[in-house]
Order: sequence, then C-alpha cells, then structure tokens
Amino acid sequence: MKTTPKTAEAANSAAAKPAAVPAAAKRTRRVKADKSATKLHQIIAMLRRPEGASVAQISEFTGWQINTVRGVLAGTLKTRHRLVITSVKPGKVRLYYAAPETLAAERVVSD
Repeated sequence: MKTTPKTAEAANSAAAKPAAVPAAAKRTRRVKADKSATKLHQIIAMLRRPEGASVAQISEFTGWQINTVRGVLAGTLKTRHRLVITSVKPGKVRLYYAAPETLAAERVVSD
C-alpha cells in the first residue's frame, strides 16, 4: 500500500502517542474543602453578623449579579438549607439577617 503524506503523518502521530494510563492510576483522592471557605458559607456568616448584610454587599463580596444573590437567599438558603432569613429596611437599603442555628433547627422540626 502506498502511503500519502497525510496518512504518513497520521501513522507517525499515532505511533508517538504514549501508552494509555490505567483508570486506577488516573484516580486521585479529593480533599474536602474547608466549609468556611465556600462562598455560600461565607454569605451565611455575613447574614449572621449583628449588622446583617445587604444584597449589594453580598454581590460585591461574591462577584455575583444582584438577581443571583436574591435567588441564593430565597432558593438555596431558605429552601435547601432551611435557614430563617429576615429582612428589615431601616433606610434606603434593605438588610438581611439569618436567624441563629437553633431557630433554623426548630423550623425544620416544625415543618
């Protein structure tokens, strides 16, 4: 069989590839990240501060858009994490607070 330049290059590149690594050798053990390091847990810490947090503060901290922050407050924290989130508007800016863990635990039991 006559080889053309294209097929010769393909044959050379196929021969130059290293041998396949077994799947077991590719697996690496994942190290669990410190939970206080995730953005979500840092947002919860911001909400548990005495002064609470505004949507703008959370947005600036995370780099997320404002509507994403509101979605996290309403969806992830209230629904999935079962946190009691309250809001107060003392001036022009609405502040959000997360209830202490004991109140959140009572909410889960009562539902």
